[in-house]
Amino acid sequence: MLNRLISECPKFVDLTNTDHLELVKSTVDSLLMNYSELTKIIEIEKELIAKNDTSLIFILLALKIAKSKLMVAEIKEPVKISVVFAVYKEHKRILEKSEHPHGEDFLRKKVTQLEYLFNDLPNFQ
Repeated sequence: MLNRLISECPKFVDLTNTDHLELVKSTVDSLLMNYSELTKIIEIEKELIAKNDTSLIFILLALKIAKSKLMVAEIKEPVKISVVFAVYKEHKRILEKSEHPHGEDFLRKKVTQLEYLFNDLPNFQ
């Protein structure tokens, strides 16, 4: 299963590419369906890092996010999340690509990423 995931992953990560972001999420979901133990995710991550292969960056990102989701799920106390975004001189990057060539729509993307990390966890707001 892991080898199949690795072969399906791009050899680089473009965080401005919406398709890449969606593929990262689906890869994380696949990892979590097959490896629900944090120790196993860490073991796989260490093995892949030891290969020192830059083409594994995509799967390594997915493993980091899977680790984060597992760690966050272990927190049982109520947690209120607040985030501050530095947006000084980011008036072009905050726009969508269709509005400006340097637009990344980064604020909406970051909110979507945070929602993905904390979804299904009722103690987080």
